[in-house]
Amino acid sequence: MSYAVDNISQYKLMKIESEAYLTLDKEVKKGSTSASIHVPKAWAGCRVRILLMDNPESINPVRVKEDTKKRAHTKSEVEL
Repeated sequence: MSYAVDNISQYKLMKIESEAYLTLDKEVKKGSTSASIHVPKAWAGCRVRILLMDNPESINPVRVKEDTKKRAHTKSEVEL
């Protein structure tokens, strides 16, 4: 699933109430073609929820577009 950041106005501040067993506050780390958050290996196969805590206006859509253009698309990625 892909999430576009081109139209920042699509993001609205919302209040979320949820039941969970644990919360972790982490910073997303940039990779070569994406970004990721590392969680404990024991969580493999578990359901998690990721929340964007910072104002989406801090996202630089121009930089995201440049990173996407540099990426070489493989046949399997295009089919997804």
